[in-house]
Parts: sequence; structure tokens; C-alpha cells
Amino acid sequence: MLKDTFKQPVSETWRLIKLRMAEYWLLGKQLLADFSLTGQSHNNLIGLQIIAECIKLLKINTTEKGYEVEYFSITPLPPGVVVKEEIKDSAAVARILQDVVRQSGLSTKNIALAIPRSSAIIKNFLVSNKLTKDEIESRVWIEANRLFPNLIDDIYLDFVVLGKASDGSPQKEVMLVACRKGQVNPYLEIIRSAGLHIKVVDVNCYAFERALGLIAKESPQLKTIALLNLSYTLSTLIVIHEGNLIYTYELNYDGRSVMPKNQANGISDEMLKNTLGLHLRHTMQYFYSSRPNIAIQKMFLSGVCAAEIPRFAEFIAGEIGIEAVLANPFVKMTLAPSVDNANLQKQAPSLVQCCGLALSKNHYE
Repeated sequence: MLKDTFKQPVSETWRLIKLRMAEYWLLGKQLLADFSLTGQSHNNLIGLQIIAECIKLLKINTTEKGYEVEYFSITPLPPGVVVKEEIKDSAAVARILQDVVRQSGLSTKNIALAIPRSSAIIKNFLVSNKLTKDEIESRVWIEANRLFPNLIDDIYLDFVVLGKASDGSPQKEVMLVACRKGQVNPYLEIIRSAGLHIKVVDVNCYAFERALGLIAKESPQLKTIALLNLSYTLSTLIVIHEGNLIYTYELNYDGRSVMPKNQANGISDEMLKNTLGLHLRHTMQYFYSSRPNIAIQKMFLSGVCAAEIPRFAEFIAGEIGIEAVLANPFVKMTLAPSVDNANLQKQAPSLVQCCGLALSKNHYE
């Protein structure tokens, strides 16, 4: 049965919500382990991100002096092996991943990766305070069958007990997270074929939240901060208010359309405005329409667009009327001797998700 790992308060700056890819069987159904809210250390996980253009790896250690970046790499992928986040050639990706890890010299083979928030189904519900862990687990399956009766055999499922109900009733709040197996299995196949071990499957918004919580320590006076991640295919906005993740929003987006075609000439603000301005306005209007009483005080920018477009933060700040800066979670971290600091700082905005994954606590070491 599941271990009792639900002891850390959910008021933490970031909730560590992760699915361990080990299979349990309960009532004839497949359960994907548990959301571990506690853990031993960060030192035995590699944060992994596989996108159409490249494979990103990041390893962070916890030391007596804080965090240390042990290793990072961004390795190009041949055209066509991954198309719009869909794996087209698993064997090719697995070979490249295996080679990168072998050349890295890293001793661990434990991997943490994330699925998009749009690929996850997240539902909260209440249960009696009197229920035991096993009874809560059974209730989760009952709720899952009610929510998606025709999909129950086609999903990975996990849950976490958040604590007392927010409405003051004598109940516990439980969060259920599910995703289709087809959205995860190709990545599992790659990782296993590369001789690695999947330990954590996160939802990307929680990986971003974890990294943003680290960055936010430099601005403790701010009540509401946000992170806007712009990749080649997806934009993700998360908002943290008083230390809690209150909002996440994803939208498909053609990031390649705003990338500089010529690195020497870059891209003009007018070109950015024509391609990105409408998307930004839609994203921000959607947030403020759902949270009219909350004002974002500072916007952190991550993703490949933030890393590669010159004056990107200046442009975003002008468009949305909010202070905007490039996200860099590595400012206070020490570096292993083999880490290229200049390259790490340049690529920092594109490594934010990997950072959040590398900081996952591995309860199963």
C-alpha cells in the first residue's frame, strides 16, 4: 500500500507533487504510486526535459552551503525525431540520451520529468476526517470512476491529502491528479531504453512553482509574483500569491515565429508586438478576469524565448505594464568545477523547468 508521506504542510512555498513511475495494483486498477510531500534529498535526481529541438539535463546537489549545480547540458536532437512534443523515433532519442548521460560522468540514473498542466486532470474533493489512509485511497478510486468512468483503465492516477478543508468543515481535502497513459508511456520507454530509472513525473506548473519559489526568496517583500514560460510550442503562466500557487494557464503557441532568424540582427520590438502582443494581452486579460482583486507585482520570464530573444524582458514589461525580469534560479548556487558559468547564466531562463525537477525530493532513494 502507499506509504504515509503526507506530513509536510501545504503552506510551503512550493508543494512537491510528483508521480513515481512504479506500478501498484489496487482493486484491480493501476495506481501510479504517490505524491510524496517529504523526501530525503535532492542529490539523487536528474531533471530531464525532452522537446523537439533538444534534450535538457540538470543535476543539482544539496550541500552544507546550499545548492550546487553539478551538471547541465542542452543537446540538439535531429529534425523529425520529436514533433510538437510527440515522440516520432523513441530509439533515436533513447540513444542520444544514453550517450549524454554516459559522457556526463553522473553516477545517478534517476530521472525526474514533467507533463504539461494541460495534459493533467486535477480535481479536489472532501473526505471525512475519520477515514484511514487505506480508506482514503479507496475513495480516490471511487471518485476517479465517477469523474472519468470510460477512461479509468487508460490513465495513471495519483493523489495527495492536502489537510483540513478550507471551508472549516470537519473534513480533509484530497487532490486527485490523473493523466492518460499514452501521454507518458513514450517518455518512459525512452528513459528505460536509455538504461535510466524514472523516479518522478511532475506536472510542469509545480516544477515551475518550485523554481520560482527559489527565485522569489530574493524579493520577500512581494505579495504576488508570476512566471511566464514561453517555449517553442506552449506558453505557461503561473501566479503565486502569498506563497501559494493560485493560478496556472497554458496555451498553445508558436514560439518559433518570434525567434530571431538572424542572431546578429535579432528581432525588432515591432516584430515582437505583431507576433506576441496579442498573445500576451489575451493571457493577462484571462488572468485578471478570473482574479480581479489580485495584481501581479513582478513577472519572471523563462523558456527558450526568454533565453534567446534580446531585450525580451524590456519588451514584455512595456507590453503588460509590470516589472519583468529574466528568471535565473542559479544566482545563489555554487557551481561544480566542470560547469561553464557563462553558458549556464545564458541558458538559465530555458532551464527553469529542469531546475524545478532537479529540486524534487526523491523519497524513494
